[in-house]
Amino acid sequence: MLKQNERELTPQGHRILIVDDDPLVCKITRELIFRNTPHNPDTANDGIDALDKHKKASNTGQGYDLMLVDLMMPEMDGTTLISEIREYDQDIAIIVITGRGELSEAYRLLKEFQISDFLYKPVNSTDALLFSIENALEKSRLRLEIQQHEKLLEERVLERTNALRNEVAEHKQSEEKLDHANHELKETQAQLVQAAKLASIGELATGIAHELNTPLMIIRGNSQLILENATESLVPQEILQSISQFVEQTDRMGRIINWLRNFSNQTLFESIPIRVNDALDSLIPVSEQFRQRGIQIEKNYDSSHFFVLGNLSELEQAFIHLLTNARDALEGIEHPTLKIQTEIQSQKQQEDTVVIRFIDNGHGIPQDVIANVFDPFFTTKEVGKGTGLGLSVCYGIVKKHHGHIEVSSLRDSIDLSDQGHGGTTVTISLPILQKFESENLEILI
Repeated sequence: MLKQNERELTPQGHRILIVDDDPLVCKITRELIFRNTPHNPDTANDGIDALDKHKKASNTGQGYDLMLVDLMMPEMDGTTLISEIREYDQDIAIIVITGRGELSEAYRLLKEFQISDFLYKPVNSTDALLFSIENALEKSRLRLEIQQHEKLLEERVLERTNALRNEVAEHKQSEEKLDHANHELKETQAQLVQAAKLASIGELATGIAHELNTPLMIIRGNSQLILENATESLVPQEILQSISQFVEQTDRMGRIINWLRNFSNQTLFESIPIRVNDALDSLIPVSEQFRQRGIQIEKNYDSSHFFVLGNLSELEQAFIHLLTNARDALEGIEHPTLKIQTEIQSQKQQEDTVVIRFIDNGHGIPQDVIANVFDPFFTTKEVGKGTGLGLSVCYGIVKKHHGHIEVSSLRDSIDLSDQGHGGTTVTISLPILQKFESENLEILI
Protein backbone atom coordinates (compact mmCIF):
# COMPACT_ATOMS: atom_id res chain seq x y z
CA MET A 1 0.00 0.00 0.00
CA LEU A 2 1.34 3.43 -0.94
CA LYS A 3 1.82 6.07 1.71
CA GLN A 4 0.02 9.40 1.68
CA ASN A 5 1.01 11.57 -1.34
CA GLU A 6 3.18 8.70 -2.71
CA ARG A 7 2.34 7.70 -6.30
CA GLU A 8 3.52 5.05 -8.73
CA LEU A 9 5.51 6.25 -11.72
CA THR A 10 3.28 4.60 -14.35
CA PRO A 11 1.67 6.19 -17.45
CA GLN A 12 -1.51 4.06 -17.13
CA GLY A 13 -4.42 3.79 -14.72
CA HIS A 14 -4.14 7.21 -13.08
CA ARG A 15 -6.92 8.53 -10.85
CA ILE A 16 -8.43 11.84 -11.98
CA LEU A 17 -10.80 14.11 -10.00
CA ILE A 18 -13.06 16.44 -11.98
CA VAL A 19 -14.21 19.45 -9.89
CA ASP A 20 -17.05 21.59 -11.33
CA ASP A 21 -20.30 22.94 -9.90
CA ASP A 22 -22.12 22.00 -13.13
CA PRO A 23 -23.15 18.31 -12.90
CA LEU A 24 -23.51 18.08 -16.67
CA VAL A 25 -19.93 19.28 -17.26
CA CYS A 26 -18.68 16.74 -14.68
CA LYS A 27 -20.66 13.93 -16.39
CA ILE A 28 -19.57 14.74 -19.94
CA THR A 29 -15.91 15.19 -18.95
CA ARG A 30 -15.96 11.95 -16.97
CA GLU A 31 -17.43 9.96 -19.87
CA LEU A 32 -14.94 11.49 -22.29
CA ILE A 33 -11.94 10.50 -20.13
CA PHE A 34 -13.35 7.07 -19.32
CA ARG A 35 -13.97 6.17 -22.98
CA ASN A 36 -10.72 7.55 -24.44
CA THR A 37 -8.09 6.82 -21.77
CA PRO A 38 -7.14 4.02 -19.36
CA HIS A 39 -7.53 6.41 -16.44
CA ASN A 40 -10.10 6.30 -13.61
CA PRO A 41 -12.11 9.57 -13.46
CA ASP A 42 -14.12 10.73 -10.41
CA THR A 43 -16.20 13.89 -9.82
CA ALA A 44 -16.85 16.52 -7.14
CA ASN A 45 -19.57 19.20 -7.35
CA ASP A 46 -17.74 21.93 -5.39
CA GLY A 47 -14.47 22.79 -3.69
CA ILE A 48 -15.48 21.48 -0.25
CA ASP A 49 -16.53 18.11 -1.69
CA ALA A 50 -13.31 17.92 -3.73
CA LEU A 51 -11.12 18.72 -0.71
CA ASP A 52 -12.89 16.09 1.39
CA LYS A 53 -12.51 13.41 -1.30
CA HIS A 54 -8.87 14.28 -1.87
CA LYS A 55 -8.01 14.03 1.85
CA LYS A 56 -9.82 10.71 2.28
CA ALA A 57 -8.16 9.22 -0.79
CA SER A 58 -4.73 10.43 0.34
CA ASN A 59 -5.20 8.94 3.80
CA THR A 60 -5.95 5.51 2.30
CA GLY A 61 -2.91 5.61 0.05
CA GLN A 62 -5.05 5.91 -3.11
CA GLY A 63 -4.59 9.62 -3.73
CA TYR A 64 -5.55 11.32 -6.96
CA ASP A 65 -2.88 11.95 -9.60
CA LEU A 66 -4.65 14.78 -11.44
CA MET A 67 -7.39 17.32 -10.76
CA LEU A 68 -9.42 19.30 -13.30
CA VAL A 69 -10.56 22.39 -11.33
CA ASP A 70 -13.11 25.03 -12.28
CA LEU A 71 -12.16 28.42 -10.84
CA MET A 72 -15.70 29.80 -10.43
CA MET A 73 -17.59 27.68 -7.85
CA PRO A 74 -19.86 28.49 -4.84
CA GLU A 75 -18.91 27.71 -1.23
CA MET A 76 -15.21 27.24 -2.07
CA ASP A 77 -13.83 28.49 -5.38
CA GLY A 78 -11.05 26.85 -7.34
CA THR A 79 -8.35 29.24 -6.13
CA THR A 80 -9.08 28.45 -2.47
CA LEU A 81 -9.26 24.71 -3.19
CA ILE A 82 -5.89 24.71 -4.94
CA SER A 83 -4.31 26.74 -2.10
CA GLU A 84 -5.69 24.30 0.52
CA ILE A 85 -4.46 21.22 -1.37
CA ARG A 86 -0.98 22.61 -1.97
CA GLU A 87 -0.49 22.96 1.80
CA TYR A 88 -0.16 19.18 2.14
CA ASP A 89 0.19 17.82 -1.42
CA GLN A 90 2.86 19.27 -3.69
CA ASP A 91 2.85 16.42 -6.19
CA ILE A 92 -0.67 16.21 -7.61
CA ALA A 93 -1.03 17.61 -11.15
CA ILE A 94 -3.68 20.33 -11.56
CA ILE A 95 -5.35 21.66 -14.72
CA VAL A 96 -7.42 24.84 -14.32
CA ILE A 97 -10.65 25.24 -16.30
CA THR A 98 -11.28 28.97 -16.65
CA GLY A 99 -13.28 31.52 -18.53
CA ARG A 100 -11.43 34.13 -20.57
CA GLY A 101 -12.21 36.77 -18.01
CA GLU A 102 -10.26 34.76 -15.40
CA LEU A 103 -7.09 34.52 -17.45
CA SER A 104 -5.00 36.70 -15.13
CA GLU A 105 -5.98 34.57 -12.14
CA ALA A 106 -5.04 31.44 -14.07
CA TYR A 107 -1.60 32.89 -14.81
CA ARG A 108 -1.12 33.71 -11.13
CA LEU A 109 -2.05 30.18 -10.10
CA LEU A 110 0.24 28.76 -12.77
CA LYS A 111 3.18 30.63 -11.25
CA GLU A 112 2.35 30.40 -7.54
CA PHE A 113 0.92 26.89 -7.19
CA GLN A 114 2.72 24.99 -9.97
CA ILE A 115 -0.36 24.51 -12.13
CA SER A 116 0.32 22.10 -14.99
CA ASP A 117 -1.99 23.74 -17.57
CA PHE A 118 -5.19 25.73 -18.01
CA LEU A 119 -8.04 25.39 -20.50
CA TYR A 120 -10.73 27.83 -21.58
CA LYS A 121 -14.42 27.19 -21.12
CA PRO A 122 -16.15 25.67 -22.84
CA VAL A 123 -13.75 22.89 -23.78
CA ASN A 124 -14.98 22.04 -27.28
CA SER A 125 -11.97 20.02 -28.44
CA THR A 126 -11.67 16.49 -27.10
CA ASP A 127 -8.14 16.20 -28.42
CA ALA A 128 -7.08 19.39 -26.60
CA LEU A 129 -8.47 18.10 -23.32
CA LEU A 130 -6.89 14.65 -23.65
CA PHE A 131 -3.56 16.15 -24.71
CA SER A 132 -3.55 18.50 -21.72
CA ILE A 133 -4.36 15.57 -19.38
CA GLU A 134 -1.59 13.32 -20.73
CA ASN A 135 0.88 16.20 -20.80
CA ALA A 136 0.11 17.12 -17.16
CA LEU A 137 0.44 13.49 -16.06
CA GLU A 138 3.74 13.12 -17.91
CA LYS A 139 5.08 16.31 -16.30
CA SER A 140 4.05 15.00 -12.89
CA ARG A 141 5.68 11.63 -13.60
CA LEU A 142 8.94 13.28 -14.66
CA ARG A 143 8.87 15.59 -11.66
CA LEU A 144 8.39 12.65 -9.28
CA GLU A 145 11.14 10.73 -11.04
CA ILE A 146 13.49 13.69 -10.68
CA GLN A 147 12.59 13.99 -6.99
CA GLN A 148 13.36 10.32 -6.42
CA HIS A 149 16.66 10.64 -8.27
CA GLU A 150 17.48 13.73 -6.21
CA LYS A 151 16.63 11.86 -3.02
CA LEU A 152 18.80 8.92 -4.09
CA LEU A 153 21.60 11.34 -4.97
CA GLU A 154 21.28 13.08 -1.59
CA GLU A 155 21.46 9.71 0.16
CA ARG A 156 24.57 8.79 -1.81
CA VAL A 157 26.14 12.18 -1.12
CA LEU A 158 25.34 11.83 2.59
CA GLU A 159 26.74 8.29 2.61
CA ARG A 160 29.91 9.42 0.87
CA THR A 161 30.18 12.46 3.16
CA ASN A 162 29.94 10.24 6.24
CA ALA A 163 32.52 7.89 4.75
CA LEU A 164 34.85 10.84 4.12
CA ARG A 165 34.29 12.08 7.66
CA ASN A 166 35.21 8.65 8.99
CA GLU A 167 38.29 8.60 6.79
CA VAL A 168 39.27 12.05 8.01
CA ALA A 169 38.72 10.97 11.64
CA GLU A 170 40.80 7.82 11.09
CA HIS A 171 43.49 9.89 9.40
CA LYS A 172 43.45 12.33 12.30
CA GLN A 173 43.75 9.45 14.79
CA SER A 174 46.67 8.07 12.79
CA GLU A 175 48.34 11.49 12.85
CA GLU A 176 47.79 11.74 16.61
CA LYS A 177 49.27 8.28 17.12
CA LEU A 178 52.21 9.22 14.91
CA ASP A 179 52.72 12.47 16.82
CA HIS A 180 52.57 10.53 20.10
CA ALA A 181 55.08 7.99 18.80
CA ASN A 182 57.38 10.79 17.61
CA HIS A 183 57.06 12.48 21.00
CA GLU A 184 57.97 9.24 22.80
CA LEU A 185 60.86 8.68 20.38
CA LYS A 186 62.09 12.21 21.02
CA GLU A 187 61.92 11.65 24.79
CA THR A 188 63.70 8.32 24.48
CA GLN A 189 66.43 9.85 22.34
CA ALA A 190 66.83 12.69 24.82
CA GLN A 191 67.09 10.25 27.72
CA LEU A 192 69.62 8.15 25.79
CA VAL A 193 71.70 11.27 25.17
CA GLN A 194 71.49 12.18 28.83
CA ALA A 195 72.33 8.61 29.86
CA ALA A 196 75.35 8.62 27.56
CA LYS A 197 76.50 11.90 29.05
CA LEU A 198 76.04 10.60 32.57
CA ALA A 199 77.89 7.41 31.69
CA SER A 200 80.81 9.46 30.35
CA ILE A 201 80.74 11.69 33.42
CA GLY A 202 80.63 8.62 35.64
CA GLU A 203 83.71 7.11 33.99
CA LEU A 204 85.47 10.45 34.22
CA ALA A 205 84.44 10.88 37.86
CA THR A 206 85.76 7.41 38.72
CA GLY A 207 89.12 8.21 37.15
CA ILE A 208 89.35 11.61 38.82
CA ALA A 209 88.35 10.14 42.19
CA HIS A 210 91.10 7.53 41.90
CA GLU A 211 93.71 10.07 40.83
CA LEU A 212 92.77 12.50 43.60
CA ASN A 213 92.52 9.92 46.33
CA THR A 214 96.23 8.95 46.31
CA PRO A 215 97.75 12.42 46.84
CA LEU A 216 94.90 13.27 49.19
CA MET A 217 95.73 10.30 51.44
CA ILE A 218 99.40 11.36 51.44
CA ILE A 219 98.47 14.88 52.51
CA ARG A 220 96.08 13.56 55.15
CA GLY A 221 98.56 10.98 56.49
CA ASN A 222 101.46 13.43 56.74
CA SER A 223 99.23 16.03 58.39
CA GLN A 224 98.08 13.53 61.02
CA LEU A 225 101.71 12.43 61.57
CA ILE A 226 102.77 16.01 62.17
CA LEU A 227 99.93 16.58 64.62
CA GLU A 228 100.76 13.40 66.56
CA ASN A 229 104.52 14.15 66.91
CA ALA A 230 104.73 17.91 66.92
CA THR A 231 104.89 19.96 70.12
CA GLU A 232 104.16 23.59 70.65
CA SER A 233 107.81 24.18 71.43
CA LEU A 234 108.83 23.03 67.96
CA VAL A 235 105.82 24.11 65.89
CA PRO A 236 103.90 27.33 66.54
CA GLN A 237 100.25 26.97 67.57
CA GLU A 238 99.03 28.80 64.46
CA ILE A 239 100.67 26.23 62.19
CA LEU A 240 99.25 23.35 64.21
CA GLN A 241 95.76 24.83 63.79
CA SER A 242 96.30 25.13 60.04
CA ILE A 243 97.49 21.50 59.84
CA SER A 244 94.40 20.46 61.84
CA GLN A 245 92.27 22.25 59.25
CA PHE A 246 94.13 20.29 56.57
CA VAL A 247 93.00 17.05 58.20
CA GLU A 248 89.37 18.22 58.49
CA GLN A 249 89.23 19.32 54.85
CA THR A 250 90.90 16.16 53.57
CA ASP A 251 88.29 14.16 55.50
CA ARG A 252 85.56 16.14 53.75
CA MET A 253 87.25 15.67 50.37
CA GLY A 254 87.51 11.95 51.10
CA ARG A 255 83.76 11.75 51.70
CA ILE A 256 83.12 13.54 48.40
CA ILE A 257 85.45 11.15 46.54
CA ASN A 258 83.74 8.12 48.11
CA TRP A 259 80.34 9.46 47.07
CA LEU A 260 81.57 9.95 43.49
CA ARG A 261 82.85 6.39 43.45
CA ASN A 262 79.58 4.98 44.77
CA PHE A 263 77.47 7.08 42.38
CA SER A 264 79.58 6.13 39.36
CA ASN A 265 79.81 2.40 40.12
CA GLN A 266 76.15 1.66 40.94
CA THR A 267 74.68 -1.11 38.80
CA LEU A 268 72.15 0.03 36.20
CA PHE A 269 68.52 -1.12 36.68
CA GLU A 270 69.24 -2.73 40.06
CA SER A 271 66.20 -2.33 42.29
CA ILE A 272 66.78 -2.38 46.05
CA PRO A 273 64.98 -1.05 49.14
CA ILE A 274 65.97 2.59 49.50
CA ARG A 275 65.62 4.84 52.53
CA VAL A 276 64.57 8.12 50.87
CA ASN A 277 65.68 10.39 53.72
CA ASP A 278 69.20 8.92 53.63
CA ALA A 279 69.32 9.16 49.83
CA LEU A 280 68.53 12.88 50.06
CA ASP A 281 71.18 13.45 52.76
CA SER A 282 73.85 11.59 50.76
CA LEU A 283 74.05 14.21 47.99
CA ILE A 284 77.18 15.79 49.49
CA PRO A 285 78.63 17.60 46.42
CA VAL A 286 75.37 19.41 45.69
CA SER A 287 74.98 20.34 49.35
CA GLU A 288 78.45 21.87 49.26
CA GLN A 289 77.45 24.01 46.25
CA PHE A 290 74.45 25.31 48.17
CA ARG A 291 76.61 26.11 51.18
CA GLN A 292 79.16 27.98 49.06
CA ARG A 293 76.44 30.09 47.45
CA GLY A 294 74.84 30.99 50.76
CA ILE A 295 71.68 29.00 50.10
CA GLN A 296 69.99 27.80 53.27
CA ILE A 297 68.60 24.26 53.18
CA GLU A 298 65.74 23.49 55.54
CA LYS A 299 64.95 19.79 55.97
CA ASN A 300 61.70 18.48 57.37
CA TYR A 301 61.63 14.70 57.08
CA ASP A 302 58.92 12.26 58.14
CA SER A 303 60.11 10.55 61.33
CA SER A 304 58.91 7.06 60.40
CA HIS A 305 61.38 4.73 58.73
CA PHE A 306 60.02 4.04 55.27
CA PHE A 307 61.54 2.58 52.13
CA VAL A 308 60.83 2.57 48.42
CA LEU A 309 61.87 -0.09 45.93
CA GLY A 310 63.94 1.40 43.14
CA ASN A 311 67.27 2.15 41.57
CA LEU A 312 69.38 4.28 43.88
CA SER A 313 71.49 5.75 41.09
CA GLU A 314 68.46 6.86 39.08
CA LEU A 315 66.68 8.38 42.09
CA GLU A 316 69.85 10.24 43.09
CA GLN A 317 70.11 11.45 39.50
CA ALA A 318 66.54 12.81 39.66
CA PHE A 319 67.20 14.49 43.03
CA ILE A 320 70.41 16.07 41.69
CA HIS A 321 68.52 17.52 38.69
CA LEU A 322 65.89 19.04 40.98
CA LEU A 323 68.50 20.43 43.40
CA THR A 324 70.48 21.90 40.50
CA ASN A 325 67.35 23.58 39.10
CA ALA A 326 66.57 25.02 42.55
CA ARG A 327 70.14 26.26 42.90
CA ASP A 328 69.94 28.11 39.56
CA ALA A 329 66.47 29.50 40.37
CA LEU A 330 67.79 30.98 43.63
CA GLU A 331 70.54 32.95 41.93
CA GLY A 332 70.22 36.64 42.78
CA ILE A 333 67.69 36.09 45.59
CA GLU A 334 68.47 38.07 48.75
CA HIS A 335 67.76 35.26 51.25
CA PRO A 336 67.79 32.08 49.15
CA THR A 337 66.12 29.12 50.83
CA LEU A 338 65.36 25.59 49.74
CA LYS A 339 62.99 23.42 51.76
CA ILE A 340 63.16 19.63 51.37
CA GLN A 341 60.24 17.74 52.88
CA THR A 342 59.16 14.11 53.07
CA GLU A 343 55.74 13.02 54.21
CA ILE A 344 53.87 9.72 54.37
CA GLN A 345 50.37 9.78 52.90
CA SER A 346 48.12 6.83 53.74
CA GLN A 347 45.58 5.68 51.17
CA LYS A 348 42.60 3.48 52.10
CA GLN A 349 42.16 1.67 48.82
CA GLN A 350 45.66 2.25 47.45
CA GLU A 351 49.18 1.66 48.68
CA ASP A 352 50.78 4.28 50.92
CA THR A 353 53.05 6.82 49.26
CA VAL A 354 55.91 9.04 50.29
CA VAL A 355 55.59 12.64 49.10
CA ILE A 356 58.88 14.45 48.49
CA ARG A 357 58.77 18.21 48.03
CA PHE A 358 61.49 20.59 46.87
CA ILE A 359 60.33 24.15 47.67
CA ASP A 360 62.40 27.19 46.75
CA ASN A 361 61.72 30.91 47.02
CA GLY A 362 63.31 31.66 43.65
CA HIS A 363 62.07 33.44 40.58
CA GLY A 364 59.35 30.88 39.80
CA ILE A 365 58.02 29.67 36.45
CA PRO A 366 55.53 31.66 34.32
CA GLN A 367 52.07 30.09 34.32
CA ASP A 368 51.83 30.11 30.52
CA VAL A 369 54.80 27.73 30.14
CA ILE A 370 54.57 25.58 33.27
CA ALA A 371 52.67 22.89 31.34
CA ASN A 372 55.72 22.40 29.09
CA VAL A 373 58.40 21.91 31.75
CA PHE A 374 58.56 18.13 31.22
CA ASP A 375 58.98 18.41 27.44
CA PRO A 376 62.44 17.42 26.17
CA PHE A 377 64.73 20.41 25.43
CA PHE A 378 62.33 22.89 27.01
CA THR A 379 64.07 25.31 29.35
CA THR A 380 63.41 28.70 30.91
CA LYS A 381 67.12 29.29 31.47
CA GLU A 382 69.28 31.56 29.37
CA VAL A 383 70.95 30.17 26.24
CA GLY A 384 73.96 28.07 27.21
CA LYS A 385 72.82 27.54 30.81
CA GLY A 386 70.47 24.60 30.36
CA THR A 387 69.87 21.63 28.06
CA GLY A 388 66.14 21.30 28.76
CA LEU A 389 66.57 17.63 29.63
CA GLY A 390 66.66 17.70 33.44
CA LEU A 391 62.94 17.64 34.22
CA SER A 392 62.26 15.36 31.26
CA VAL A 393 64.72 12.83 32.67
CA CYS A 394 63.20 13.25 36.16
CA TYR A 395 59.75 12.58 34.74
CA GLY A 396 60.94 9.38 33.08
CA ILE A 397 62.68 8.16 36.24
CA VAL A 398 59.69 8.85 38.48
CA LYS A 399 57.28 7.13 36.07
CA LYS A 400 59.66 4.17 35.87
CA HIS A 401 59.37 3.89 39.67
CA HIS A 402 55.53 3.94 39.38
CA GLY A 403 55.41 7.43 40.86
CA HIS A 404 54.03 10.85 40.00
CA ILE A 405 55.76 14.22 39.62
CA GLU A 406 54.28 17.69 39.26
CA VAL A 407 55.54 21.27 39.26
CA SER A 408 53.69 24.29 40.64
CA SER A 409 54.71 27.92 40.88
CA LEU A 410 53.27 31.04 42.49
CA ARG A 411 54.74 33.36 39.88
CA ASP A 412 52.22 35.75 38.30
CA SER A 413 49.85 35.07 41.20
CA ILE A 414 49.58 36.17 44.85
CA ASP A 415 53.02 36.73 46.36
CA LEU A 416 53.50 34.41 49.35
CA SER A 417 57.28 34.66 49.74
CA ASP A 418 59.42 36.96 51.78
CA GLN A 419 61.62 38.10 48.88
CA GLY A 420 58.90 39.15 46.44
CA HIS A 421 59.18 36.04 44.22
CA GLY A 422 56.68 33.30 43.59
CA GLY A 423 58.98 30.34 44.05
CA THR A 424 58.59 26.83 42.69
CA THR A 425 57.50 23.55 44.27
CA VAL A 426 58.35 20.18 42.76
CA THR A 427 56.37 17.30 44.28
CA ILE A 428 57.25 13.63 43.81
CA SER A 429 55.05 10.77 45.01
CA LEU A 430 56.49 7.23 45.23
CA PRO A 431 54.85 4.02 46.46
CA ILE A 432 56.22 2.80 49.79
CA LEU A 433 57.76 -0.66 50.04
CA GLN A 434 57.83 -0.88 53.86
CA LYS A 435 57.33 1.46 56.82
CA PHE A 436 58.63 0.95 60.36
CA GLU A 437 57.93 3.09 63.40
CA SER A 438 61.25 2.15 65.02
CA GLU A 439 64.67 1.27 63.72
CA ASN A 440 64.68 -2.38 64.72
CA LEU A 441 65.26 -3.83 61.24
CA GLU A 442 68.25 -3.44 58.98
CA ILE A 443 67.63 -3.06 55.22
CA LEU A 444 70.20 -3.84 52.54
CA ILE A 445 71.31 -0.31 51.76
